[in-house]
Amino acid sequence: MHVPKPKKVIPINVPPPMDIDEWIVIGIDPSLSRTGFAISHIQPSGQLTGHKWLTIGSVKPDSAKEPIWIRGKAMAL
Repeated sequence: MHVPKPKKVIPINVPPPMDIDEWIVIGIDPSLSRTGFAISHIQPSGQLTGHKWLTIGSVKPDSAKEPIWIRGKAMAL
């Protein structure tokens, strides 16, 4: 019976608290045929956090011959 070796634990580097008033968060989900993206605005307020989606969408090339170029275009948004 094969017993796998335990995996090395990778510590999470948590930065110290900073005095930040707000964040803009950009998420990109690239693929060869379509690239999805989301941009949100987050503003902490005591125990509550305000959140607003600024835009959500995806981009797809007109031609499927060379779909890789769309990654760069979406990341440039």
